[in-house]
Amino acid sequence: MVVMVVVMVVVMVVVMVVAVVAMLVLMVIVMVVVMMVDGGGGGGDGGNGGCGDGGGDVVVMVVVMVVVVMMVVVIVIVTVVMVVVMVVMVVVVMLVLMVIVTVVMVVVMMVVGVMVVVVVVVMMVMVVVMVVVVVVMMVMVVVVVMVVVMMGGGGAWW
Repeated sequence: MVVMVVVMVVVMVVVMVVAVVAMLVLMVIVMVVVMMVDGGGGGGDGGNGGCGDGGGDVVVMVVVMVVVVMMVVVIVIVTVVMVVVMVVMVVVVMLVLMVIVTVVMVVVMMVVGVMVVVVVVVMMVMVVVMVVVVVVMMVMVVVVVMVVVMMGGGGAWW
């Protein structure tokens, strides 16, 4: 689980770095192209035109830089959001697993508890039955003795 998260984060960071580098390279290429095209124009135009074109270069460069920075920021934000989402998902999954394990344990404990109660009840019932049996046997013995005595007494009385 943790290893997966680490690998994913590393991959995302690498992707982000590659994307940023690609953006910077793109920016440099665009600038060079703009300079070359504009510079050529300037040469044709003369001093003044060249100056004006220079101003154009600065504007284009600023626009390109702003666009690139915005893209980089977007990429960084997206990457961070993805990482956060991944971490949250992992945490949620772990919490869910913990809850499931806890619930299972509680259920098992409840089942065990019920079984213990059942066993105790059964034992109590058995004890009661044994007591009843003993009492019944004692009563029977007493009855038998009384009958014998009465019969014997009756015999003597007769």
